[in-house]
Amino acid sequence: MTEIPIFEKLIEMRILEKKVPKWEKKVSIVLEIFIGVSGIYQTFLGDTTNGMLILVCFGLIVFPKFFTRNKIKQIPLEIEIFLFLMVLLQYVLGGVHDLYNKIPYYDKLVHFMLPLFVGTIGFLIAYTMYATNRLKASGVSIVIIVSLLSLGVGALWEIFEYSSDTFIYPFIKNWHHFQGNAQQTANADTMTDLIDDFLGGIFGSVLGLMFIRHSNKNGRLGEFVQELESDIFEDKNQSKKK
Repeated sequence: MTEIPIFEKLIEMRILEKKVPKWEKKVSIVLEIFIGVSGIYQTFLGDTTNGMLILVCFGLIVFPKFFTRNKIKQIPLEIEIFLFLMVLLQYVLGGVHDLYNKIPYYDKLVHFMLPLFVGTIGFLIAYTMYATNRLKASGVSIVIIVSLLSLGVGALWEIFEYSSDTFIYPFIKNWHHFQGNAQQTANADTMTDLIDDFLGGIFGSVLGLMFIRHSNKNGRLGEFVQELESDIFEDKNQSKKK
């Protein structure tokens, strides 16, 4: 398959002193505070279910060492921002503020954006595995795999929605009904959601590729790959000693 030119080994990358743009730090701090406060407030004074879900997601993002038994030390800032945005769209805006019902087709926006974020994160992780000799694949094949993975995540969510509507909604008062809306039947809603999932995954992969190219130009690619490798993947030398 045709190789993407940017797919070079880590040793060939320009590595400069670690420098994270100030705007990324500020965005991450604002999202962290807003989502953390929203989760606490909703848990005790508002929508308890969504509040607890927000806090669980918040904990997974901010304290990955605790939940993964030190396998993941921390989450790189760029990926952390994507994860916070996913929580914001799904639970804070969609769940707590009920935008799923207030805004027509908000559900479609979420079904496009979440796989886009998943696709971007998946592409960055796959590229890191490639650059550190953990994965052998062409750039095109990685784009295809990540896009299909995003579609798979969307399909699992559709299964959850169907199961919830079938086995939980009829028996629990005020439980959220997922499938179908004022604009579409349940079947049409599911199919368009899956299409959005797939398109989001494709755009996410492209966004990941653009990020890699931009990082390579400003000298941050090597630093980003090394950071992602050290935070998420176990060091090869340590694993050999074990």
